[in-house]
Amino acid sequence: MWRPINVPALQEQVLPIKMERLESTRVVISTTSVQTCYSMALDMAHPRAIEVARKLIAQADIVMENFVPGVMEKWGLGYEELKKVKSDIIMVRQSGFGAVGPYAHLPAFGTILAAIAGLPNFIGWPDRGPLPTGVGPYTDCISPRFASAALMAALDYRNRTGKGQLLDLSQFETATYFILPAILDYVVNGREPLQMGNSSTYAVPHGVYPCKGKERWCTIVLPMMTSGLSYARSSVSLNT
Repeated sequence: MWRPINVPALQEQVLPIKMERLESTRVVISTTSVQTCYSMALDMAHPRAIEVARKLIAQADIVMENFVPGVMEKWGLGYEELKKVKSDIIMVRQSGFGAVGPYAHLPAFGTILAAIAGLPNFIGWPDRGPLPTGVGPYTDCISPRFASAALMAALDYRNRTGKGQLLDLSQFETATYFILPAILDYVVNGREPLQMGNSSTYAVPHGVYPCKGKERWCTIVLPMMTSGLSYARSSVSLNT
């Protein structure tokens, strides 16, 4: 939950919430590390944790969570319960596999989701096995983009109708969006993805090439849509 506030007021404002320091905490209300946002952690096993969470949610526009489905309901913080706290609340759920389906209740991390989505099958050399994505938890980079777009639409809808929404986002499904051309190629043509090293199906040349001298390399990427004239000009530029 976040609300922008003035930085000078940050030092003066005191939240009317007092709880003793607890050894074990689970983050349920979090923000980015910026000076205009509050962040706190609650131990959901503490008797007053649910009460504090509900007080904060009553002032919020959006509640986001990425627990395994069922956890928020166990705490009494599912969408139907949140609507009783704030009728126009918007809730975004970003679990690994979504709220329904055979994998719904499996815990997941970005590295696992990227592998299950098949992304490593596109990375590596033809004579070797698949490689992991350069950024291990790759879905952590993809999913927020989808969530942000959905949130903007939900906020616009609420501004027009006064109604909130429940948005269920599967991080696994957002990863498959990035390999849709390969999925269609398999469905239509029966072709499976191949590891191509630095080569590409949509650009020639596309690779890292040795240059004159020791350990000197040049990276060249030329999409097919680029005209031959542009390539000729690039070649002249490189030669000079």
